[in-house]
Amino acid sequence: MNNTNKQSGTTATDAAIQLQTVRGVNAISEATAGAKIIEDVAKQFANASHPNHVAGRVFESLQATTANVDAALKGLPQRFATTASLGSPHAPGDVVVKLGQKTVATAQAKLSDSSTALVRRISDKAYDGMQKVVPTDKIDNVRKIASRLAADGRRPDLSLGDTAKRVSDRVEYNGASAKPVSVAEVQAAARQPQAAGKAIESSTTQAAYGSAAAVGGVMSGAMVALQGGSTKNVLQATATGAARGLAQQAATVGVERLGAVALSQISSKAAASFSRAGAAGPIAGAGISVASDLYDLANGKISGSECAQKAAKHGVRAGTTWAGAEAGAMIGAVAGPVGVAVGGIVGGILGSLVPDLF
Repeated sequence: MNNTNKQSGTTATDAAIQLQTVRGVNAISEATAGAKIIEDVAKQFANASHPNHVAGRVFESLQATTANVDAALKGLPQRFATTASLGSPHAPGDVVVKLGQKTVATAQAKLSDSSTALVRRISDKAYDGMQKVVPTDKIDNVRKIASRLAADGRRPDLSLGDTAKRVSDRVEYNGASAKPVSVAEVQAAARQPQAAGKAIESSTTQAAYGSAAAVGGVMSGAMVALQGGSTKNVLQATATGAARGLAQQAATVGVERLGAVALSQISSKAAASFSRAGAAGPIAGAGISVASDLYDLANGKISGSECAQKAAKHGVRAGTTWAGAEAGAMIGAVAGPVGVAVGGIVGGILGSLVPDLF
């Protein structure tokens, strides 16, 4: 690979990493704002006559918050908000989707322990055309009941056909969607809103790191592969790019407590991940070394620049030690050099970072 192509690839990778780290910062901001709303809503309705009244409000906020995190991580412009948070608690819809100041979609979110009650409540004709959202453990029964009642011609006062067609377990719009949650999960969040908010913040921080590292790893590996690099070189580039992505996200976010927690998870899971994938010891060691460097960054022991340099060295050392052909055989890679790199490094180190958030 000539120096011009190498520099071009590095520049493109750095630009992609920078874009994703900004998205990560935005996602963390959305998670923090949403966590506060969830806590405020739970406090506001703490004395409600029925526990599901406060849980229903929390359900709306969980949907809006996790959808906003998803949109931010993907760099999408739409944002989700509960109508209550916008000062219209009695509006027909519970969650609206905004593009700037324009409302582009509306959703009605209902919570109940009873699937039959959910069908009745969410099938009100006032909700025709809206997204209809129910807990994920109720979605199948709600759809079946609505479909059966519609087919039998029962309850003409309700829009059962509309419910059967539109009901979902998440609010979504144009590529961004909320995390589906069960009735029990919502009720737990209503009882302990602070813990629920912290869980969202923690998961979002992990997703931000994982996304930045994945972008760095995939971009670097793909650039080298497209320029005719060997499998070993692709592995080296992927490891280096992933390390740069992690370091850049740490430097951009400022790390803080949740960042340190996310990074410490690399130390505890990287070795196990690579062991399961059949990767050689140096690759797992690279993950642990990167985590150590980032932890030092979090605690102010080294600068962001020093961290990036150290992380890149760890990635290079690991990539050149893991023989490409042997690695491909061990992890069963079938997608060529990039598949080997992503499966071995991104799928191992970074797989431990990305949570079950979406």
